[in-house]
Amino acid sequence: MSPQARGVVPPERVEAIMAAKQVAEDAELLLKQVTVDALVKGASFPELSKATGFSTSTLQRWVRELGAVPAGRRREGDWKHSNDVWVQRIQAMRDQAGN
Repeated sequence: MSPQARGVVPPERVEAIMAAKQVAEDAELLLKQVTVDALVKGASFPELSKATGFSTSTLQRWVRELGAVPAGRRREGDWKHSNDVWVQRIQAMRDQAGN
């Protein structure tokens, strides 16, 4: 393979980079979704932090980003509604990501 001219990125390299970037973004979103889903289903921040190696601050930030309500922070009457909303959000994100 001959060297490329400086300052010029071949279009096929740009396409490959952009495709890889999209895969990485989709993977990151899926990681956040399944991790926060564990919190929604009842896992605590400390136990999930210990199991995954993610700090509790990171987990809390992901909860805020995804608009979830962890199980321990809901009033009893809100559980079904919160769970239904969360399931709809997860499905919409997966549909958007093509999963």
